Amino acid sequence: MYIYLPKHQTCNHHTLPIAHTTTTYRHRYMHRHRQAQTQPQNTHTHTHTMGCGGSKPTDSGGGGGSGGGGGGSDGGSDPTNDLQVANKKPEKKKKRKGKLLQVLVAGYQQSGKSTFFKQLQIIHLNGWTDVEKAQLMTNLKSNVIQGIKEVLEAAEDLEIEFEEDDQELVDLFEEKNPFDEGAVDQEVVDAAKSLWATQNVKDVWAQKDSLSNISCVNLDYIMDNIDRICADGAAPTNEDVLRTRNRTTGTVELEFTFENKQDFKFVDVGGQKSERRKWSQVLENPDAVLYFTSLPDWDVPIMVDAKKTKMEESIEIWESVVNTEAFADAIIILFLNKVDLFDDKIKKVKLKDTFPNYEGGSDPKEAHRLIREEFASVLPEGAAKESLQVHVTCALDTEQIRTVFNAMRGAMTERMLSKIGF
Repeated sequence: MYIYLPKHQTCNHHTLPIAHTTTTYRHRYMHRHRQAQTQPQNTHTHTHTMGCGGSKPTDSGGGGGSGGGGGGSDGGSDPTNDLQVANKKPEKKKKRKGKLLQVLVAGYQQSGKSTFFKQLQIIHLNGWTDVEKAQLMTNLKSNVIQGIKEVLEAAEDLEIEFEEDDQELVDLFEEKNPFDEGAVDQEVVDAAKSLWATQNVKDVWAQKDSLSNISCVNLDYIMDNIDRICADGAAPTNEDVLRTRNRTTGTVELEFTFENKQDFKFVDVGGQKSERRKWSQVLENPDAVLYFTSLPDWDVPIMVDAKKTKMEESIEIWESVVNTEAFADAIIILFLNKVDLFDDKIKKVKLKDTFPNYEGGSDPKEAHRLIREEFASVLPEGAAKESLQVHVTCALDTEQIRTVFNAMRGAMTERMLSKIGF
């Protein structure tokens, strides 16, 4: 693992032992939502105090599995996405535990940064309230319609035609809006299961990691659990929440105190092009910038230009981040995310077709090294490329993200001490 520092700084990277959070935390979400389809736009802010009995909730962990973190944390004004807590009294300003360490979380859209944010919520804030869980479950159900519609659109683009008996099911989903209240009823559940079982849908899904319009990358997980997820009164597990997809627009903030010793403020900003210009304005002189990119996007074309891949655009954005004056004094950490999907994809799709000089075949370590070098190649002139440190991650893996957080905290602490002469 690697961490890039400005050339006048050095840092010995080390992994700290896993620690447990035992104090009371504060968290604040700030949502500005741009809604898709007919869902109205609205803005919500809420603050509340939550007590923690440990570092992790007990309602089933948000562990590994495929997907690498495709879920977002934003939504719109309906109950699907409003993480509001009613009748909460204004929170008293608490005494800071030393310097507030501020971290900007940025990256290309659908890179898994919002899933990372959810992991922080699980690890450091004991998960979600019952009200929030109910709202998140509604959002997860909407992913059934959204995901199937994306697959059907991809099938049309690939000129895959459905049998006449299945066309009625296709027509049903074409008419459905995932954000309509009660849209996911038993008819939709049965239709989704029938379509999911067809060879046409299986053929499309087998290509999902190379298709530009598939955003619900965890649809297979949802379909495997659709009866439980869509049952009346169902409550989401941590893994359900981690796999929920809805893109982040605007700003989401998360604050907590680690081990009653250090205050952190993480700010997640939208990855869409319209949001990127705000990144340097969200936090003044952040202590760290975490940049996320999706490893399996190396050959996925962007929607507006089929000749350009998502990874190419992600590298261009990364270049702008490492050259941003407002981040000159920040530790900049690169996350190569969705490694589980990437390692599976290189067994089926040749990396060499996109990178002709690559000779590593399907060896994951060689493939990771290639992508790291692509990002290192655009570092500022004079920066030591060997000092670029990267976390290769699956953001769905809670224990891995716990370890990554401790490593990041250690680097930030060491940097802070070096500033005062230690």
